[in-house]
Order: sequence, then C-alpha cells, then structure tokens
Amino acid sequence: MIYIDSTLKHEWNLMFNEMICAVLEEKGLSCYLPQRDTDQTAGRKAIFEQNMKALDRSTHLLAIGSNETPNWGFEIGLSYATRRVVILAMNNHALPLMNEFAADELMLVDDLDDINSYIDKLTRILS
Repeated sequence: MIYIDSTLKHEWNLMFNEMICAVLEEKGLSCYLPQRDTDQTAGRKAIFEQNMKALDRSTHLLAIGSNETPNWGFEIGLSYATRRVVILAMNNHALPLMNEFAADELMLVDDLDDINSYIDKLTRILS
C-alpha cells in the first residue's frame, strides 16, 4: 500500500492528492489517502493514531513536495528506515534538506499538474 503524504492545509494539495490517488488506483495500486481514509472529524490524537496505523501497513510513502508542513517531514522521517520513500516535486522546488536525502527516490517533474507526462514512470517506481 502507498501512503500519500501531503498537506491538507492548501486547496491545491487537496485536489492534487485526490487526482494522483485516483490515477494510481486506476493503475492497480492500493493507496491510503489521509484526507479520504482517516476520519478528519476525529480528535487530533485519533487522527494521529489512524495515520500511524496506515503508515505501519504501507510499503511505500509518496510525499508530495509542495506546500510542505512539519507533518510532511515527520512522516518522511518516520518512514526513512522502514519503507520506500518517494518524493514527487517540481524541478525548481527547494525541498527541505533532511527530507530530500531521506528519500529513496526523488521524482522531479516540470509540472506536477501534468500527471499524464510522468504517471507511467511513477507507477513503475511505486510498484
């Protein structure tokens, strides 16, 4: 299962997260999308516990490098030694140093919104 790590604080991320998840699932990959699969109405501790259980079950972490938050970095750090970490970001985006080098793979693209231009490569990386 692929855990999709992205902020829920920006409208662009919310829309992009849903799109990338849907395309990956259409390609036959199983995804955990916190904004969809974690009860966001639960208390903060319950949200944390749900996300930690999902991370424990995941084999990959796909971190969306746009509008990063401390939670984004925490999930990468937590995943560093236990599952494959892939960061998907724009070529010109400066990633936080520690997170960049905790990734097993950096997939840098010209335009994150142009999913069709990179989805086959991303699917291979995540399979």
